[in-house]
Amino acid sequence: MQLNISCLRDILLYCESSVPMTESLSFDGVRLNQLSAALTDYSKSDIAYSLIMLDEANLVDCYFVNADNGIVDALLYRLTYSGHQFLEEIKPEPVWNKVQKVSGSIGSKSLDVLSSIASSIISSLIQGNLS
Repeated sequence: MQLNISCLRDILLYCESSVPMTESLSFDGVRLNQLSAALTDYSKSDIAYSLIMLDEANLVDCYFVNADNGIVDALLYRLTYSGHQFLEEIKPEPVWNKVQKVSGSIGSKSLDVLSSIASSIISSLIQGNLS
């Protein structure tokens, strides 16, 4: 299965805006079906696979219910500190558009490469504003 970087970003954006901490200082989380209903541009399998990758990369805290060699459900609890950091790099639309363009032209869409590209773009924007 291919990694859908737009789906990854949209999950992170959704998590940041729609998965709050409760008054009892816990996270209720969002179920896979809720994510699928909110992120209609992507298939349920794209969302589930993206959740697995985000969890493995320690960008989100997610719990998976597995059975019969597959995922029955997933519960997205929160962004991790690393998830917030990564999202801040790719959140601005102009930066994201450039990240997609550069990653497409070099043929690499790993999370490390996306982060590196975004950091370079942001550094360039910072330098431009300091001049």
